[in-house]
Amino acid sequence: MVLCENALSQNYVQTSPLSNGTDEYYPFRVDYSDARSEISYENINFRADTIFSIGFNIEDRGSSYEHAYQVMYNFEINFRENSGAWQTVYTGNFAPVQGEWNDIFLDIPYIKQFSNDLEVSICFNNCERNPITILGDIVTFFTVIDDVGPGGNPRLGDTYYKRSGTTYSSQNSECTPPTFSTLYYSYDVPWTRFGYGNVNRKTVNVCSSNDSITIFGTSSLLPDLSTIDINNDGLNDFNGPYPFNNGNFISYHYRSRGTQFSNLYWINADYVCQSIGAHLSHIETRVENNFILNNVHSNHDRWIGAYQNCNSSSFSEPSGGWQWTNGNPVSTNYNVNSWRSSAVVIEPNNDNNNEHYAMMYSANNPEAGKWNDQPVTRSARFLMEVEDIYVWSTGDTTKTAELTIANTNSLSNSIIWMERLVEESGRTFKKREYFTFNTVSGPSVSVTSSPSNKVCEGSSILLQATGADNYRWNHGPLTATDSVSPTMPTTYTVVGTDNNGCENTASVSIAVNALPTVAAGTSSPTNEVCIGDSIQIQGGGAINYLWSNGSVTQNDSVSPSTNTTYTV
Repeated sequence: MVLCENALSQNYVQTSPLSNGTDEYYPFRVDYSDARSEISYENINFRADTIFSIGFNIEDRGSSYEHAYQVMYNFEINFRENSGAWQTVYTGNFAPVQGEWNDIFLDIPYIKQFSNDLEVSICFNNCERNPITILGDIVTFFTVIDDVGPGGNPRLGDTYYKRSGTTYSSQNSECTPPTFSTLYYSYDVPWTRFGYGNVNRKTVNVCSSNDSITIFGTSSLLPDLSTIDINNDGLNDFNGPYPFNNGNFISYHYRSRGTQFSNLYWINADYVCQSIGAHLSHIETRVENNFILNNVHSNHDRWIGAYQNCNSSSFSEPSGGWQWTNGNPVSTNYNVNSWRSSAVVIEPNNDNNNEHYAMMYSANNPEAGKWNDQPVTRSARFLMEVEDIYVWSTGDTTKTAELTIANTNSLSNSIIWMERLVEESGRTFKKREYFTFNTVSGPSVSVTSSPSNKVCEGSSILLQATGADNYRWNHGPLTATDSVSPTMPTTYTVVGTDNNGCENTASVSIAVNALPTVAAGTSSPTNEVCIGDSIQIQGGGAINYLWSNGSVTQNDSVSPSTNTTYTV
Protein backbone atom coordinates (compact mmCIF):
# COMPACT_ATOMS: atom_id res chain seq x y z
CA MET A 1 0.00 0.00 0.00
CA VAL A 2 1.39 3.39 -1.02
CA LEU A 3 0.13 6.85 -0.08
CA CYS A 4 0.72 9.38 -2.84
CA GLU A 5 0.04 12.91 -1.64
CA ASN A 6 -0.96 15.42 -4.28
CA ALA A 7 1.02 18.60 -3.69
CA LEU A 8 -1.86 21.00 -4.30
CA SER A 9 -1.90 24.65 -3.32
CA GLN A 10 -4.99 26.64 -2.37
CA ASN A 11 -7.29 26.22 -5.35
CA TYR A 12 -10.72 27.82 -5.35
CA VAL A 13 -13.42 28.80 -7.76
CA GLN A 14 -15.06 32.01 -6.52
CA THR A 15 -18.22 33.72 -7.65
CA SER A 16 -15.92 36.65 -8.52
CA PRO A 17 -12.50 37.93 -7.40
CA LEU A 18 -14.08 40.64 -5.19
CA SER A 19 -17.43 41.09 -3.52
CA ASN A 20 -19.69 44.00 -4.36
CA GLY A 21 -19.21 45.49 -0.89
CA THR A 22 -22.71 44.81 0.48
CA ASP A 23 -24.07 42.23 2.88
CA GLU A 24 -27.29 40.37 3.65
CA TYR A 25 -28.81 38.35 6.50
CA TYR A 26 -29.17 35.06 4.64
CA PRO A 27 -28.32 32.24 4.62
CA PHE A 28 -27.36 32.17 8.33
CA ARG A 29 -30.24 33.93 10.08
CA VAL A 30 -29.78 32.94 13.71
CA ASP A 31 -32.21 35.69 14.68
CA TYR A 32 -34.73 32.90 13.93
CA SER A 33 -34.60 29.29 15.14
CA ASP A 34 -34.93 27.79 11.64
CA ALA A 35 -33.87 28.96 8.22
CA ARG A 36 -33.33 27.65 4.72
CA SER A 37 -31.90 29.08 1.53
CA GLU A 38 -31.74 27.78 -2.01
CA ILE A 39 -29.01 29.46 -4.00
CA SER A 40 -28.61 29.08 -7.75
CA TYR A 41 -25.05 29.80 -8.87
CA GLU A 42 -25.05 30.81 -12.54
CA ASN A 43 -22.33 31.94 -14.93
CA ILE A 44 -19.61 30.62 -12.62
CA ASN A 45 -16.49 29.12 -14.16
CA PHE A 46 -16.86 25.80 -12.37
CA ARG A 47 -14.30 23.11 -13.01
CA ALA A 48 -15.30 19.57 -13.93
CA ASP A 49 -13.71 18.19 -10.81
CA THR A 50 -14.43 17.18 -7.23
CA ILE A 51 -15.58 19.93 -4.85
CA PHE A 52 -14.22 19.37 -1.34
CA SER A 53 -15.48 22.49 0.41
CA ILE A 54 -17.79 25.47 0.14
CA GLY A 55 -16.88 28.75 1.84
CA PHE A 56 -18.68 31.95 2.81
CA ASN A 57 -17.33 35.28 3.96
CA ILE A 58 -18.96 36.68 7.11
CA GLU A 59 -18.91 40.44 7.63
CA ASP A 60 -16.77 41.70 10.51
CA ARG A 61 -19.11 43.71 12.74
CA GLY A 62 -16.55 44.59 15.41
CA SER A 63 -15.17 43.09 18.61
CA SER A 64 -18.43 43.42 20.54
CA TYR A 65 -19.93 40.77 18.23
CA GLU A 66 -17.11 38.21 18.61
CA HIS A 67 -18.94 36.38 21.40
CA ALA A 68 -22.52 37.27 20.45
CA TYR A 69 -23.44 34.76 17.73
CA GLN A 70 -25.13 31.36 17.86
CA VAL A 71 -24.19 27.89 16.58
CA MET A 72 -26.40 26.49 13.82
CA TYR A 73 -27.45 22.95 14.77
CA ASN A 74 -28.82 20.31 12.39
CA PHE A 75 -26.96 22.30 9.74
CA GLU A 76 -27.29 20.69 6.32
CA ILE A 77 -25.96 21.43 2.83
CA ASN A 78 -27.29 19.82 -0.35
CA PHE A 79 -26.06 20.15 -3.94
CA ARG A 80 -27.77 19.41 -7.22
CA GLU A 81 -27.53 20.19 -10.94
CA ASN A 82 -30.19 20.41 -13.65
CA SER A 83 -32.96 20.34 -11.01
CA GLY A 84 -32.07 16.74 -10.19
CA ALA A 85 -32.30 15.02 -6.84
CA TRP A 86 -30.64 16.82 -3.94
CA GLN A 87 -27.43 15.23 -2.70
CA THR A 88 -26.59 15.79 0.96
CA VAL A 89 -22.91 16.76 1.19
CA TYR A 90 -22.68 17.98 4.80
CA THR A 91 -24.52 17.61 8.11
CA GLY A 92 -23.42 18.80 11.53
CA ASN A 93 -22.97 22.05 13.44
CA PHE A 94 -21.73 25.32 11.96
CA ALA A 95 -20.17 28.20 13.93
CA PRO A 96 -18.68 30.65 11.39
CA VAL A 97 -16.23 33.35 12.41
CA GLN A 98 -16.78 36.95 11.35
CA GLY A 99 -14.30 38.75 9.12
CA GLU A 100 -13.03 35.51 7.53
CA TRP A 101 -13.67 32.96 4.86
CA ASN A 102 -15.42 30.06 6.55
CA ASP A 103 -14.81 26.89 4.56
CA ILE A 104 -17.11 23.95 5.27
CA PHE A 105 -15.31 20.69 4.50
CA LEU A 106 -17.83 18.37 2.89
CA ASP A 107 -18.70 14.98 4.34
CA ILE A 108 -19.18 13.67 0.82
CA PRO A 109 -17.09 15.50 -1.81
CA TYR A 110 -19.20 16.42 -4.81
CA ILE A 111 -18.23 15.63 -8.43
CA LYS A 112 -19.17 18.74 -10.40
CA GLN A 113 -20.05 18.58 -14.08
CA PHE A 114 -18.35 21.17 -16.24
CA SER A 115 -21.03 23.37 -17.76
CA ASN A 116 -24.01 23.10 -15.40
CA ASP A 117 -25.22 25.71 -12.96
CA LEU A 118 -25.05 24.57 -9.34
CA GLU A 119 -27.93 24.74 -6.88
CA VAL A 120 -27.09 24.75 -3.19
CA SER A 121 -29.58 24.25 -0.36
CA ILE A 122 -28.52 25.39 3.12
CA CYS A 123 -30.64 24.92 6.23
CA PHE A 124 -30.43 24.66 9.99
CA ASN A 125 -32.88 23.78 12.74
CA ASN A 126 -32.30 25.23 16.21
CA CYS A 127 -34.67 25.19 19.15
CA GLU A 128 -34.73 28.94 19.69
CA ARG A 129 -33.21 32.04 18.21
CA ASN A 130 -30.16 33.90 19.45
CA PRO A 131 -31.18 35.66 22.67
CA ILE A 132 -28.61 38.45 22.58
CA THR A 133 -29.23 41.94 21.18
CA ILE A 134 -26.81 44.75 20.36
CA LEU A 135 -28.08 48.25 19.71
CA GLY A 136 -31.62 46.89 19.95
CA ASP A 137 -31.19 44.28 17.20
CA ILE A 138 -31.00 40.51 17.64
CA VAL A 139 -27.50 39.46 16.62
CA THR A 140 -27.26 37.43 13.42
CA PHE A 141 -24.61 36.76 10.82
CA PHE A 142 -24.25 39.16 7.92
CA THR A 143 -22.98 37.41 4.79
CA VAL A 144 -20.95 39.36 2.27
CA ILE A 145 -22.86 39.52 -1.04
CA ASP A 146 -21.73 39.18 -4.66
CA ASP A 147 -24.59 40.02 -7.00
CA VAL A 148 -22.76 40.60 -10.27
CA GLY A 149 -19.95 38.97 -12.16
CA PRO A 150 -16.72 40.58 -13.35
CA GLY A 151 -17.38 43.92 -15.06
CA GLY A 152 -20.94 43.99 -13.72
CA ASN A 153 -22.28 41.39 -16.12
CA PRO A 154 -23.60 38.71 -16.21
CA ARG A 155 -25.57 38.21 -13.03
CA LEU A 156 -24.26 35.34 -10.89
CA GLY A 157 -27.55 33.82 -9.77
CA ASP A 158 -30.37 34.28 -7.30
CA THR A 159 -31.53 33.13 -3.88
CA TYR A 160 -34.79 31.99 -2.31
CA TYR A 161 -34.89 31.88 1.46
CA LYS A 162 -37.25 31.51 4.40
CA ARG A 163 -36.96 31.64 8.17
CA SER A 164 -39.30 30.94 11.07
CA GLY A 165 -39.42 30.30 14.79
CA THR A 166 -38.69 32.71 17.63
CA THR A 167 -39.34 30.68 20.78
CA TYR A 168 -38.07 27.44 22.28
CA SER A 169 -41.30 25.66 21.43
CA SER A 170 -40.54 26.01 17.72
CA GLN A 171 -39.96 22.57 16.28
CA ASN A 172 -40.09 23.52 12.62
CA SER A 173 -37.61 21.76 10.40
CA GLU A 174 -36.71 23.81 7.39
CA CYS A 175 -34.57 20.91 6.17
CA THR A 176 -37.46 18.48 5.96
CA PRO A 177 -38.82 17.79 2.47
CA PRO A 178 -40.96 17.74 0.44
CA THR A 179 -41.49 21.40 -0.39
CA PHE A 180 -39.74 24.73 -0.12
CA SER A 181 -42.00 27.73 0.39
CA THR A 182 -40.78 30.79 -1.45
CA LEU A 183 -41.24 33.55 1.10
CA TYR A 184 -38.30 35.73 0.12
CA TYR A 185 -36.40 36.20 -3.11
CA SER A 186 -33.14 37.97 -3.85
CA TYR A 187 -31.45 38.79 -7.16
CA ASP A 188 -28.01 38.14 -5.74
CA VAL A 189 -25.91 35.38 -4.17
CA PRO A 190 -23.50 35.22 -1.22
CA TRP A 191 -19.85 35.78 -2.04
CA THR A 192 -18.87 32.13 -2.21
CA ARG A 193 -15.83 30.03 -2.97
CA PHE A 194 -15.71 26.34 -3.87
CA GLY A 195 -12.59 24.45 -2.83
CA TYR A 196 -11.03 21.94 -5.14
CA GLY A 197 -7.45 21.72 -3.86
CA ASN A 198 -7.81 23.62 -0.61
CA VAL A 199 -7.51 20.52 1.56
CA ASN A 200 -4.89 17.84 2.03
CA ARG A 201 -5.64 15.10 -0.46
CA LYS A 202 -3.96 11.73 -0.59
CA THR A 203 -4.44 8.98 -3.11
CA VAL A 204 -4.29 5.51 -1.61
CA ASN A 205 -3.78 2.47 -3.80
CA VAL A 206 -5.80 -0.37 -2.31
CA CYS A 207 -4.43 -3.74 -3.31
CA SER A 208 -7.15 -6.12 -4.41
CA SER A 209 -5.29 -8.97 -2.73
CA ASN A 210 -5.16 -7.31 0.72
CA ASP A 211 -7.63 -8.12 3.49
CA SER A 212 -6.85 -4.89 5.40
CA ILE A 213 -5.14 -1.56 4.92
CA THR A 214 -3.62 1.01 7.26
CA ILE A 215 -4.05 4.69 6.38
CA PHE A 216 -1.48 7.20 7.58
CA GLY A 217 -2.72 10.76 7.93
CA THR A 218 -0.80 13.88 8.90
CA SER A 219 0.04 14.03 12.59
CA SER A 220 -0.12 17.34 14.44
CA LEU A 221 0.09 18.66 17.97
CA LEU A 222 -3.19 19.72 19.54
CA PRO A 223 -3.30 23.53 19.86
CA ASP A 224 -3.08 25.09 23.33
CA LEU A 225 -6.27 27.14 23.61
CA SER A 226 -5.16 28.94 26.77
CA THR A 227 -3.34 31.54 24.66
CA ILE A 228 -6.43 32.59 22.70
CA ASP A 229 -7.65 36.17 22.99
CA ILE A 230 -10.95 36.20 21.09
CA ASN A 231 -12.06 39.70 22.07
CA ASN A 232 -8.60 41.22 21.60
CA ASP A 233 -8.41 42.80 25.06
CA GLY A 234 -4.80 41.73 25.57
CA LEU A 235 -5.73 38.98 28.05
CA ASN A 236 -5.94 35.24 27.58
CA ASP A 237 -9.55 34.11 27.61
CA PHE A 238 -9.11 30.66 29.22
CA ASN A 239 -7.36 29.01 32.15
CA GLY A 240 -5.91 25.59 31.40
CA PRO A 241 -5.40 23.16 29.89
CA TYR A 242 -6.26 20.54 32.51
CA PRO A 243 -5.70 17.04 31.04
CA PHE A 244 -8.10 14.22 31.86
CA ASN A 245 -7.48 10.63 30.74
CA ASN A 246 -10.76 8.78 30.28
CA GLY A 247 -9.03 5.48 29.51
CA ASN A 248 -9.34 5.85 25.74
CA PHE A 249 -7.78 9.25 25.09
CA ILE A 250 -6.88 12.50 26.80
CA SER A 251 -9.24 15.46 26.81
CA TYR A 252 -8.25 18.94 27.88
CA HIS A 253 -10.59 21.07 29.97
CA TYR A 254 -10.51 24.86 30.30
CA ARG A 255 -12.48 27.45 32.22
CA SER A 256 -13.36 30.86 30.84
CA ARG A 257 -11.90 33.96 32.43
CA GLY A 258 -11.94 37.71 31.97
CA THR A 259 -14.71 40.25 32.09
CA GLN A 260 -16.05 39.45 28.62
CA PHE A 261 -16.55 35.73 29.25
CA SER A 262 -17.90 35.96 32.78
CA ASN A 263 -21.36 36.97 31.65
CA LEU A 264 -22.54 34.90 28.64
CA TYR A 265 -25.78 33.16 27.81
CA TRP A 266 -25.40 29.40 27.19
CA ILE A 267 -26.10 29.87 23.47
CA ASN A 268 -23.30 32.41 23.13
CA ALA A 269 -20.84 30.47 25.31
CA ASP A 270 -21.56 27.47 23.10
CA TYR A 271 -20.76 29.58 20.03
CA VAL A 272 -17.46 30.86 21.47
CA CYS A 273 -16.28 27.29 22.07
CA GLN A 274 -17.33 25.84 18.72
CA SER A 275 -16.02 28.82 16.76
CA ILE A 276 -12.48 27.86 17.83
CA GLY A 277 -12.95 24.12 17.28
CA ALA A 278 -13.72 23.19 20.91
CA HIS A 279 -17.03 22.70 22.76
CA LEU A 280 -18.60 23.24 26.15
CA SER A 281 -17.47 20.39 28.42
CA HIS A 282 -19.07 16.99 27.81
CA ILE A 283 -19.00 15.10 31.11
CA GLU A 284 -19.54 11.39 30.55
CA THR A 285 -18.76 9.94 34.00
CA ARG A 286 -18.81 10.82 37.68
CA VAL A 287 -15.02 10.42 37.66
CA GLU A 288 -14.68 13.13 35.02
CA ASN A 289 -17.16 15.34 36.86
CA ASN A 290 -15.13 15.04 40.07
CA PHE A 291 -11.93 15.80 38.16
CA ILE A 292 -13.44 19.01 36.82
CA LEU A 293 -14.79 20.00 40.22
CA ASN A 294 -11.43 19.46 41.94
CA ASN A 295 -9.07 20.69 39.21
CA VAL A 296 -10.85 22.99 36.75
CA HIS A 297 -13.88 24.53 38.39
CA SER A 298 -13.89 27.63 40.60
CA ASN A 299 -16.23 29.55 42.86
CA HIS A 300 -18.55 30.44 40.00
CA ASP A 301 -21.49 28.59 38.45
CA ARG A 302 -20.50 27.55 34.93
CA TRP A 303 -22.22 26.34 31.79
CA ILE A 304 -21.50 22.81 30.54
CA GLY A 305 -22.30 21.31 27.13
CA ALA A 306 -25.67 19.67 27.87
CA TYR A 307 -28.90 21.11 26.50
CA GLN A 308 -32.46 19.94 25.91
CA ASN A 309 -33.02 19.41 22.20
CA CYS A 310 -36.62 20.19 21.28
CA ASN A 311 -36.09 18.43 17.93
CA SER A 312 -35.11 15.14 19.56
CA SER A 313 -37.51 12.23 19.19
CA SER A 314 -37.12 11.62 22.93
CA PHE A 315 -37.95 15.22 23.88
CA SER A 316 -40.32 15.68 26.82
CA GLU A 317 -40.34 18.00 29.80
CA PRO A 318 -38.46 18.11 32.03
CA SER A 319 -35.92 15.33 31.39
CA GLY A 320 -36.42 14.09 27.82
CA GLY A 321 -34.11 15.01 24.92
CA TRP A 322 -31.08 16.13 26.93
CA GLN A 323 -27.91 15.71 24.90
CA TRP A 324 -24.37 16.98 24.54
CA THR A 325 -23.54 19.47 21.81
CA ASN A 326 -22.11 16.64 19.65
CA GLY A 327 -25.53 14.93 19.63
CA ASN A 328 -24.70 12.16 22.12
CA PRO A 329 -27.43 11.69 24.74
CA VAL A 330 -26.90 12.66 28.36
CA SER A 331 -27.35 9.60 30.53
CA THR A 332 -30.60 9.53 32.50
CA ASN A 333 -28.94 7.31 35.12
CA TYR A 334 -28.37 9.38 38.26
CA ASN A 335 -25.53 7.01 39.18
CA VAL A 336 -23.72 8.16 36.03
CA ASN A 337 -24.71 11.78 35.50
CA SER A 338 -24.41 14.53 38.09
CA TRP A 339 -27.82 16.18 38.05
CA ARG A 340 -28.79 17.48 41.43
CA SER A 341 -30.95 14.88 43.13
CA SER A 342 -32.14 15.32 46.69
CA ALA A 343 -35.28 15.11 48.77
CA VAL A 344 -35.80 18.81 48.16
CA VAL A 345 -34.93 19.28 44.47
CA ILE A 346 -34.51 16.88 41.58
CA GLU A 347 -32.99 18.34 38.42
CA PRO A 348 -33.70 18.86 35.61
CA ASN A 349 -37.06 20.26 36.62
CA ASN A 350 -37.77 22.94 33.97
CA ASP A 351 -38.57 25.46 36.66
CA ASN A 352 -40.72 28.31 35.26
CA ASN A 353 -41.14 26.26 32.06
CA ASN A 354 -38.07 27.73 30.34
CA GLU A 355 -34.98 25.85 31.56
CA HIS A 356 -33.20 23.97 28.80
CA TYR A 357 -29.46 24.45 29.41
CA ALA A 358 -27.18 22.73 31.95
CA MET A 359 -25.00 24.50 34.48
CA MET A 360 -22.59 23.15 37.13
CA TYR A 361 -22.87 24.58 40.63
CA SER A 362 -19.78 26.45 41.83
CA ALA A 363 -17.10 24.76 43.90
CA ASN A 364 -18.12 26.68 47.04
CA ASN A 365 -21.83 25.86 46.71
CA PRO A 366 -23.36 23.24 49.05
CA GLU A 367 -24.32 21.39 45.84
CA ALA A 368 -20.81 21.81 44.37
CA GLY A 369 -20.34 19.96 41.09
CA LYS A 370 -24.00 19.05 40.67
CA TRP A 371 -25.93 20.08 37.56
CA ASN A 372 -28.95 22.34 37.29
CA ASP A 373 -31.06 23.30 34.26
CA GLN A 374 -31.25 27.04 33.63
CA PRO A 375 -33.06 29.41 31.23
CA VAL A 376 -31.52 30.87 28.11
CA THR A 377 -31.37 34.33 29.69
CA ARG A 378 -29.12 33.25 32.59
CA SER A 379 -25.59 34.68 32.28
CA ALA A 380 -22.54 32.81 33.55
CA ARG A 381 -18.99 31.67 32.90
CA PHE A 382 -18.39 28.34 31.20
CA LEU A 383 -16.30 25.15 31.03
CA MET A 384 -14.70 24.19 27.70
CA GLU A 385 -13.18 20.95 26.42
CA VAL A 386 -11.24 19.61 23.45
CA GLU A 387 -10.25 15.98 22.85
CA ASP A 388 -6.79 14.93 21.68
CA ILE A 389 -8.11 12.64 18.97
CA TYR A 390 -8.34 12.15 15.23
CA VAL A 391 -11.92 11.73 13.98
CA TRP A 392 -12.61 9.65 10.85
CA SER A 393 -15.62 9.62 8.56
CA THR A 394 -15.85 5.86 9.18
CA GLY A 395 -17.02 6.66 12.73
CA ASP A 396 -13.66 5.75 14.28
CA THR A 397 -11.67 7.94 16.65
CA THR A 398 -7.96 7.30 17.11
CA LYS A 399 -5.17 8.68 19.29
CA THR A 400 -2.79 8.79 16.34
CA ALA A 401 -3.21 9.71 12.68
CA GLU A 402 -3.47 6.06 11.68
CA LEU A 403 -6.50 3.92 10.89
CA THR A 404 -6.65 0.25 9.95
CA ILE A 405 -9.63 -0.78 7.84
CA ALA A 406 -10.35 -4.50 7.78
CA ASN A 407 -12.59 -4.76 4.72
CA THR A 408 -10.81 -3.27 1.72
CA ASN A 409 -13.64 -4.26 -0.62
CA SER A 410 -15.70 -1.37 0.78
CA LEU A 411 -13.05 1.18 -0.23
CA SER A 412 -13.11 0.73 -4.00
CA ASN A 413 -13.16 4.19 -5.64
CA SER A 414 -14.34 5.83 -2.41
CA ILE A 415 -13.27 8.87 -0.35
CA ILE A 416 -12.95 9.05 3.42
CA TRP A 417 -11.61 11.84 5.61
CA MET A 418 -9.76 12.44 8.87
CA GLU A 419 -10.55 15.52 11.01
CA ARG A 420 -8.21 17.19 13.50
CA LEU A 421 -8.18 20.44 15.44
CA VAL A 422 -5.30 22.51 14.07
CA GLU A 423 -3.93 26.03 14.34
CA GLU A 424 -3.09 27.86 11.13
CA SER A 425 -2.51 31.57 10.54
CA GLY A 426 -3.45 32.38 14.12
CA ARG A 427 -6.81 30.60 13.95
CA THR A 428 -7.86 27.24 15.42
CA PHE A 429 -10.35 25.15 13.49
CA LYS A 430 -11.13 21.56 12.56
CA LYS A 431 -9.37 20.62 9.34
CA ARG A 432 -10.01 17.60 7.20
CA GLU A 433 -7.61 15.45 5.25
CA TYR A 434 -9.17 13.42 2.46
CA PHE A 435 -8.13 10.00 1.17
CA THR A 436 -9.14 8.84 -2.30
CA PHE A 437 -8.93 5.09 -2.83
CA ASN A 438 -8.03 3.36 -6.07
CA THR A 439 -8.22 -0.41 -6.30
CA VAL A 440 -5.20 -1.89 -8.06
CA SER A 441 -4.45 -5.50 -8.90
CA GLY A 442 -1.64 -7.22 -7.07
CA PRO A 443 1.34 -8.76 -8.91
CA SER A 444 0.92 -12.12 -10.62
CA VAL A 445 3.66 -14.00 -8.80
CA SER A 446 4.88 -17.43 -9.92
CA VAL A 447 7.75 -19.66 -8.80
CA THR A 448 9.57 -22.53 -10.52
CA SER A 449 12.33 -24.95 -9.56
CA SER A 450 15.13 -26.08 -11.84
CA PRO A 451 15.79 -28.59 -13.21
CA SER A 452 12.61 -30.09 -11.68
CA ASN A 453 10.67 -30.15 -8.44
CA LYS A 454 12.59 -33.19 -7.23
CA VAL A 455 16.06 -33.30 -5.75
CA CYS A 456 18.27 -36.07 -4.46
CA GLU A 457 19.25 -35.95 -0.84
CA GLY A 458 22.40 -33.86 -0.46
CA SER A 459 21.97 -32.07 -3.78
CA SER A 460 20.78 -28.53 -4.47
CA ILE A 461 18.01 -27.09 -6.63
CA LEU A 462 17.44 -23.57 -8.01
CA LEU A 463 14.26 -21.65 -7.11
CA GLN A 464 13.15 -18.83 -9.46
CA ALA A 465 10.37 -16.27 -8.67
CA THR A 466 8.89 -13.94 -11.32
CA GLY A 467 6.08 -11.40 -11.72
CA ALA A 468 6.94 -8.84 -8.98
CA ASP A 469 9.53 -6.18 -8.22
CA ASN A 470 10.71 -7.40 -4.82
CA TYR A 471 10.66 -10.79 -3.18
CA ARG A 472 10.73 -12.29 0.28
CA TRP A 473 11.09 -16.06 0.76
CA ASN A 474 9.77 -17.88 3.82
CA HIS A 475 13.27 -19.26 4.46
CA GLY A 476 14.87 -15.81 4.50
CA PRO A 477 16.37 -14.70 1.17
CA LEU A 478 15.21 -11.44 -0.47
CA THR A 479 16.25 -12.29 -4.02
CA ALA A 480 14.31 -13.57 -7.01
CA THR A 481 16.45 -16.72 -7.18
CA ASP A 482 17.93 -18.97 -4.52
CA SER A 483 19.68 -22.33 -4.38
CA VAL A 484 18.38 -24.72 -1.69
CA SER A 485 19.35 -28.17 -0.48
CA PRO A 486 16.40 -29.60 1.42
CA THR A 487 16.82 -32.74 3.50
CA MET A 488 13.12 -33.57 3.52
CA PRO A 489 10.06 -32.68 1.39
CA THR A 490 9.73 -28.89 1.70
CA THR A 491 7.33 -26.19 0.43
CA TYR A 492 8.99 -22.88 -0.40
CA THR A 493 6.77 -19.77 -0.47
CA VAL A 494 7.70 -16.39 -1.87
CA VAL A 495 5.90 -13.04 -1.24
CA GLY A 496 6.19 -10.78 -4.26
CA THR A 497 5.67 -7.00 -3.93
CA ASP A 498 5.15 -4.59 -6.82
CA ASN A 499 5.94 -0.88 -6.99
CA ASN A 500 2.41 -0.05 -5.70
CA GLY A 501 3.15 -1.93 -2.50
CA CYS A 502 0.72 -4.71 -3.42
CA GLU A 503 1.65 -8.28 -2.54
CA ASN A 504 0.88 -11.75 -3.74
CA THR A 505 2.31 -15.17 -2.98
CA ALA A 506 3.34 -18.31 -4.83
CA SER A 507 4.68 -21.64 -3.62
CA VAL A 508 6.52 -24.69 -4.93
CA SER A 509 6.91 -28.05 -3.21
CA ILE A 510 10.21 -29.89 -3.55
CA ALA A 511 10.36 -33.66 -3.14
CA VAL A 512 13.59 -35.13 -1.71
CA ASN A 513 14.56 -38.56 -3.00
CA ALA A 514 16.72 -40.80 -0.80
CA LEU A 515 20.06 -41.98 -2.25
CA PRO A 516 20.16 -45.65 -3.48
CA THR A 517 22.17 -48.27 -1.55
CA VAL A 518 24.71 -49.00 -4.31
CA ALA A 519 26.86 -52.15 -4.25
CA ALA A 520 30.00 -52.86 -6.30
CA GLY A 521 31.75 -56.21 -6.83
CA THR A 522 33.42 -58.47 -9.37
CA SER A 523 32.87 -61.86 -10.91
CA SER A 524 35.88 -63.11 -8.93
CA PRO A 525 35.32 -64.03 -5.32
CA THR A 526 38.68 -62.52 -4.47
CA ASN A 527 38.48 -59.51 -6.82
CA GLU A 528 41.68 -60.70 -8.49
CA VAL A 529 42.60 -61.16 -12.12
CA CYS A 530 45.78 -62.20 -13.97
CA ILE A 531 47.49 -59.70 -16.22
CA GLY A 532 46.06 -60.08 -19.70
CA ASP A 533 42.82 -61.61 -18.49
CA SER A 534 39.51 -59.83 -18.04
CA ILE A 535 37.15 -59.62 -15.05
CA GLN A 536 33.57 -58.40 -14.76
CA ILE A 537 32.90 -55.49 -12.48
CA GLN A 538 29.34 -55.63 -11.21
CA GLY A 539 27.01 -52.88 -9.84
CA GLY A 540 23.81 -53.28 -7.88
CA GLY A 541 21.07 -51.42 -5.96
CA ALA A 542 20.36 -48.76 -8.56
CA ILE A 543 18.67 -48.29 -11.91
CA ASN A 544 21.32 -46.40 -13.82
CA TYR A 545 25.05 -46.58 -13.34
CA LEU A 546 28.15 -44.60 -14.19
CA TRP A 547 31.50 -46.22 -13.58
CA SER A 548 34.72 -44.33 -13.05
CA ASN A 549 36.05 -45.85 -16.27
CA GLY A 550 33.17 -44.28 -18.20
CA SER A 551 30.95 -47.30 -18.54
CA VAL A 552 27.23 -46.69 -18.11
CA THR A 553 26.10 -50.30 -17.76
CA GLN A 554 25.38 -52.18 -14.61
CA ASN A 555 28.21 -54.68 -15.36
CA ASP A 556 31.35 -54.15 -17.39
CA SER A 557 34.30 -56.30 -18.45
CA VAL A 558 37.69 -54.78 -17.65
CA SER A 559 41.36 -55.92 -18.08
CA PRO A 560 43.47 -53.85 -15.70
CA SER A 561 47.29 -54.00 -16.02
CA THR A 562 47.86 -52.69 -12.50
CA ASN A 563 45.96 -52.69 -9.25
CA THR A 564 42.89 -50.51 -9.99
CA THR A 565 39.91 -49.25 -8.02
CA TYR A 566 36.66 -48.96 -9.95
CA THR A 567 33.92 -46.69 -8.53
CA VAL A 568 30.28 -46.77 -9.54
